[in-house]
Amino acid sequence: RIFSFLILFLCAGGFFLHGETNEPAKGIVLEADAPLEYDDSNQTVTASRNAVLTAEGIILNADQITWNRQTSLVRADGSVSLGVVGYRLLAQSLILDLASGTFTAEKVKTGLYPWVVEADQMIANDSNYTLSNVYFRHENHDRFSPYLLVDRTTYDINSTAAIAEGIGLSIDGKIIGRIPKLKKNLDGREAR
Repeated sequence: RIFSFLILFLCAGGFFLHGETNEPAKGIVLEADAPLEYDDSNQTVTASRNAVLTAEGIILNADQITWNRQTSLVRADGSVSLGVVGYRLLAQSLILDLASGTFTAEKVKTGLYPWVVEADQMIANDSNYTLSNVYFRHENHDRFSPYLLVDRTTYDINSTAAIAEGIGLSIDGKIIGRIPKLKKNLDGREAR
């Protein structure tokens, strides 16, 4: 049940990013401590040093943010924090499509207290969310507390199917058991 809850929570933040249409987000504001750099030939604006991008329900903070005004793609690098409707995702880097809400984040950390989820990568495309090399643990984790390692987990909002592959239970850095694959529909229907 905790695994189902964590997957559902992780993907809820991405769900709020997705718009109904592929129109660019409105009311975009990009600010930073350093002067903004405009590249008219590439249609980009780059903000450095405490960069902040805000748009309808989204706040993105990073060391550097580059926004392509033509494609609506945003690249954020260094100490990335993405906040969406009560959800926060921390990452090393992030590429976000403001028109569709799809994104790819690297070196991700998120969760719902007291649960922490860390992953090498999180991809949100359409209604699918995939996390790679995932580490689920309790915030008050100590040396001998168990935690889950998952090679890959995927959640599909449309079918509510959550799939976890390569699940390992670890204690003190040693894997004590493995489950190859789990599949569960989070709406209570039988998984296929």
